[in-house]
Amino acid sequence: MACGCTSRQTRKVLPEPGADHDDDIYASIEVRANRYLRVIRVNDSSSNGAPSRQTPEKCSIISSGKINEFEESTITTATSSNKDTVIYFLHGVGGCADVWRGQIAYFSNLGYDIVAPDLIGHGLSMAPDDKDAYTFEEIFDDMLAMFDKFSKKTNILVGHSYGTAFVTKLAEMRPLLVKKLILISGGGPTALAPQPGIFTLPICLLSCVQPVMVCGFMRSAFHKKTKDIPMSKAFDVPTYVLSHIMRGQNWLEGDEEYHKLISTSTLLIYGNKDPLVTLEDELEMEDTLPEAKLEVIQNASHMVMIEYPEKVSELIHRFITDRESTRRTLSQDSIQLSPRHRRPSSSARSRKRIPAPGSLIRGSLTM
Repeated sequence: MACGCTSRQTRKVLPEPGADHDDDIYASIEVRANRYLRVIRVNDSSSNGAPSRQTPEKCSIISSGKINEFEESTITTATSSNKDTVIYFLHGVGGCADVWRGQIAYFSNLGYDIVAPDLIGHGLSMAPDDKDAYTFEEIFDDMLAMFDKFSKKTNILVGHSYGTAFVTKLAEMRPLLVKKLILISGGGPTALAPQPGIFTLPICLLSCVQPVMVCGFMRSAFHKKTKDIPMSKAFDVPTYVLSHIMRGQNWLEGDEEYHKLISTSTLLIYGNKDPLVTLEDELEMEDTLPEAKLEVIQNASHMVMIEYPEKVSELIHRFITDRESTRRTLSQDSIQLSPRHRRPSSSARSRKRIPAPGSLIRGSLTM
């Protein structure tokens, strides 16, 4: 049977710069010359001290035209002090800003300014067919320009998977502006290198294989199904973008010695059912970063912020407000490890910091 692949995939049209939309709070922003990204922004008070949009009285997730409210007990009243704080959310390969719906709703309801971009080639951002547009340095320069554009007195950086590499480097480049760092499913302190093998295939052939890779990723990335956010948001990217971005992951400086110099207070969040990142990786990262603490959420996988949006939001909130309760478990579903579990053997440590979607294909094809 023919695979029916094509060399290019249809993309939604990028909205005009500054365009307003009723179904979302986003705009197309030129972060650098001729590089346009969709950026979700909520509670922007930079212009006249008043929020650009009113957030609902209760924190909510918008999904498929429905509004799902959190329990009121998990929401606290917004305070004026939060208006000077911006929280940035950066997704990983294949995702988009919509994977943060739960966290965006939670923190915007508390009065925090929110900035959540679609990386280039992802979501509704521009997607040029130029491999040089997707290198680590090019994407990082986008994120740095965006940070400099929207930063305030206090800035919190949250990254997931590949996104953790960008927020870590932002913390290193802007140490006086970044107050807290949250790394979700990020792995260990090892350098990034371009992913060879399957991603060097011609785009047409890779298009035939991509559905198998995506299927394998989805089965691995979720331990439980969620109705709040479509699971398809976790991995939906054109084949040529996937090829370019996987071959552009070149961050050789991001090794253990680099991470030892990151002085920003850091929270690590990990789902204990994640097969794409090992617990040993996370423990090594916690031991390497000078000011880091690991929280392990039980019965969660790689997309833990989608599976348990309230729990992840609560962990982040308690961490950024310096509550003592973050030193111990938040609930019985979030665990911290005893000292005897903390040091993995050197032979168990992973050599790759960010898992490659291509590594999933072997298991998928042999089943």
